[in-house]
Amino acid sequence: MSIERLYQETKERFERQGLSGLALDVDDTLAETNVFWAQHHIEAFGNPENLTAEQIIGKYRFADRVPYWQCDEAR
Repeated sequence: MSIERLYQETKERFERQGLSGLALDVDDTLAETNVFWAQHHIEAFGNPENLTAEQIIGKYRFADRVPYWQCDEAR
């Protein structure tokens, strides 16, 4: 399902329930969420490339795409 469709369905559900308001998606806009998780995973699961959290995000974009963090505990 596309993110646009998900948002539309959510908006319609809120309208049916008589809800209104403002929703914000702050991940990597107001908060460096990917960098936070990369730093966490470096500390918890290691970093064989010896990259900074910022370099890891630059290389892989998301912490869940880093090959050496592909384990159930990291997910």
